[in-house]
Amino acid sequence: MRKSTRHTRIRRAAAVLTSAALMVTGLVTAPAATADDEPASLATHAVTWTGESGASFGSDISGSCDVTGDGIDDLIVGSRGWFGNGWDRGAAYVLVGGPGITGGDVSDPAAAGTIRIDGTDRWLGSSVACAGDVNKDGIEDFVIGNNSRSHFQVVVVFGSRTLSSLKMDNLGDQGFLIADPVSGTGDLDNFGYWVGAAGDMNGDGYADIAVGDLLADNNGLSNSGSIWIIAGAPGADDVNVQSGGDRVITRIDGQNAQERLSNAEIAGDVNGDGADDLLLSSYVGTPWGSGSPAAGAGYIVFGGDNAPLHLSTDLGERGFAIAGPQRGRDRLGVSSAPLGDINGDRIADLVIGADGVSYPDAPRNGGAAVVLGARSNAPVITDPTGDPSVYSCADGAFVADCAGSTKVSRGYWINGPSDNSGAGSWVSGLSDLNGDGRPDIGIGAVGTEQVFAVYSEASRTAALELSGLAPEQGEVFSDTYNSVIGEAGDFDGNGVGDVIISGTNAVSVVLRGALQTGLEVTGDEAASVGDTVELTVTARSLLPSAQPEFAGTVRVTVNGEPASEAHEVRSGGDPISIEVPATTLGSTTAAVEFTPDDPNLFQPASAEHTIDVGLRDDGAGTLALDRSSAQYGDPVTAEFATAQELTGEVEFRTGERVLGTAAVVDGAAAAELAALDPGSHEIVAHYLGDDVYGAFSTATERLEITRSATSIGAPTLSKSRAVYGTGAVTATVRVVGADGGTVTFTDNGRTVQRVPVSATGTAVLRLAKPAAGTHRLRAKYDGSGTRAASALGAATTLTVSKARAKSISVSGKRFTKGTTPRVTVRVGKLDNGAYPVGKVRVQVGSVKKTVSLSAAKKGRVTVKLTKKYRKGFSVTATFLPKDAKNVAKATSKKTKVRVR
Repeated sequence: MRKSTRHTRIRRAAAVLTSAALMVTGLVTAPAATADDEPASLATHAVTWTGESGASFGSDISGSCDVTGDGIDDLIVGSRGWFGNGWDRGAAYVLVGGPGITGGDVSDPAAAGTIRIDGTDRWLGSSVACAGDVNKDGIEDFVIGNNSRSHFQVVVVFGSRTLSSLKMDNLGDQGFLIADPVSGTGDLDNFGYWVGAAGDMNGDGYADIAVGDLLADNNGLSNSGSIWIIAGAPGADDVNVQSGGDRVITRIDGQNAQERLSNAEIAGDVNGDGADDLLLSSYVGTPWGSGSPAAGAGYIVFGGDNAPLHLSTDLGERGFAIAGPQRGRDRLGVSSAPLGDINGDRIADLVIGADGVSYPDAPRNGGAAVVLGARSNAPVITDPTGDPSVYSCADGAFVADCAGSTKVSRGYWINGPSDNSGAGSWVSGLSDLNGDGRPDIGIGAVGTEQVFAVYSEASRTAALELSGLAPEQGEVFSDTYNSVIGEAGDFDGNGVGDVIISGTNAVSVVLRGALQTGLEVTGDEAASVGDTVELTVTARSLLPSAQPEFAGTVRVTVNGEPASEAHEVRSGGDPISIEVPATTLGSTTAAVEFTPDDPNLFQPASAEHTIDVGLRDDGAGTLALDRSSAQYGDPVTAEFATAQELTGEVEFRTGERVLGTAAVVDGAAAAELAALDPGSHEIVAHYLGDDVYGAFSTATERLEITRSATSIGAPTLSKSRAVYGTGAVTATVRVVGADGGTVTFTDNGRTVQRVPVSATGTAVLRLAKPAAGTHRLRAKYDGSGTRAASALGAATTLTVSKARAKSISVSGKRFTKGTTPRVTVRVGKLDNGAYPVGKVRVQVGSVKKTVSLSAAKKGRVTVKLTKKYRKGFSVTATFLPKDAKNVAKATSKKTKVRVR
């Protein structure tokens, strides 16, 4: 959770602020510093907001918090007397931080750069505080107190990137109310008199809120005062502290009657246990008893234990008390603030104001106690006249002189400049003003109308005197009227912490560090080589009210080289015209630098303007072809001519296809075009560009391409005569003028096959097993996209004879008379090497018997005759081929078969 920079004080009458300028005069004039030191004050300008008449604008101010979610600190300002639509309804304003803040009359909130939250009851805005991220949406929230004894409500407003003006009675989902409908004894109580950030007391990741009621009666003690700790949570449900359940974390009650405990805020980790602790104060507390009236007291309540607590000087393990001086009437606790870590021990420290009440015989200068955090719960005692001036007793006793023990320093006292100075009426933690790495301390002295920026000291023990404050100890600013100074965060976003001052019905933010410079560069973003680009440069203070003091010099470089003379800029902020040469092809960066005359007042600034420097677009040339028509494959020459000094290459194209490339020499380039498919073509010469001229194309020229002629001869055979089945026969033709496409072969006028043409113009037909007979083979080129078809070529004859069995015979053994004999037929292989397949017919006289002959029988088959024979006979065998078209029939000689 963001650490709160809230700084509080008890409200008191303040002198009328007659001039906002007077209020901050001292702050914007820094004292001299030694040559070796950074100036102690970096204040450069002040921006002031004024409230409506009688509205008590500035009745309270918060520390810094980013409630608009833009990454820049904002401030919350109360205006308890704002009338609105009724008497003293009150309001609070968000002063929206940013480099261009204007200030002004908040009666027009938008014009003054503010957002107003309207009250509906009396005196809303009596107290305001940054609250941390109460609903855990990633944006800080804030809380507004309502200082009324008849309206007991506190407003929590959720920060938002779209935060706009609201009314307390119509928050919707933008916040919620915390109310105490009982509020003790009614008219005498004051719930919401004070509000503050409580850190994350219950450890749930949501920021919690502290609400004070300084007139609450508890534990039988009248006006002892109470602090309520309310839990943050998602959603916008209102909280009733009497019935709030888990939303009410705890209540802390004042120690004694009439002590009016009212202030509470997160102090950081004061005891080093890793948990944030609470800082509470009671400016009329009597820790030493009634004999030391209004000594005042502060309390540190350790985080981690949220049980209800009744404060005392001995808080045991719950924390420790900080007692005002025993002499009384110092009013320790009239203001308080966390400081951060001033002594480098990684434990949070704090400051408590004590404005003092003087009597004729007992003057009180006022002042403040700087209390160092420690891993201890011993009560802290203050004694402005002692050394140490802020201490604990080593044995932990609450005894002013630590009798029987020793004093252990716990910080130091800061003593006001004079009697009745009211020093300590306001205290605050400030950022590191003198560059020593430690946060510093703001102290207001309302009686002398002074503000002190005191440099913190890590090891001091004796009181520091504000009268005659040395330059190395801090700064003194006079004529501050209300004498309220606080940390404003980095309100203008320049990287340096700022300061807020509140007066009567006015608030000023003193901006520290050099103010931001706005630098804007405009001009053409494209140019050609050799052109001059005019840039318009505007340098100004982002803070409008500082424009009259704005002065410096603008310089321009292009690609690191000076491009123009220096140009002075003065308060008017008028645009400057600067001419920049475009000499380098490609992306050219014009770097503009503003150097302020006084770097303590304004920051340098830089900006870049990128110019795309291209090639010239006025290149020109012509195209000519050496012929307007050609057959496919015939050479065509294209010529490009120009009168300009071109040095690049030309591509001759048709569509996206590049047909040839040539360099331009002496204004001309020529190339023979690659072969184009037959058809009509638009030819263009495309110049590719050089260091000066960009690419361009000429007008087109039309080129007609026709298909080239072809011729084909008679097929050449691998053999002109063949026996069926003795192997493949190839027919080869050459097509003159072709390197692709197909050839159609015919056999006796019938199409056989289309065969592809090789790149060398040949086509080969393979006849795997031509049929027996005479084949008259011819070929014709079919043509292609680039070649014309040929006429039918001459014929070549292929003669294929039938396959024949090499032999055939029939035989039979002597048989027994009256039996059926068997004969064996043997058919030799065919002359193509194949075994005979078909049938074998055996014939005895007129009796025939036919049997099948398969290749598996390898030409041999035994045939049983159909009848019985009693005497010998003659027999013949005939081979009947299955493929009679391609295989010849064969018959054996007669063979005589004898009887036994």
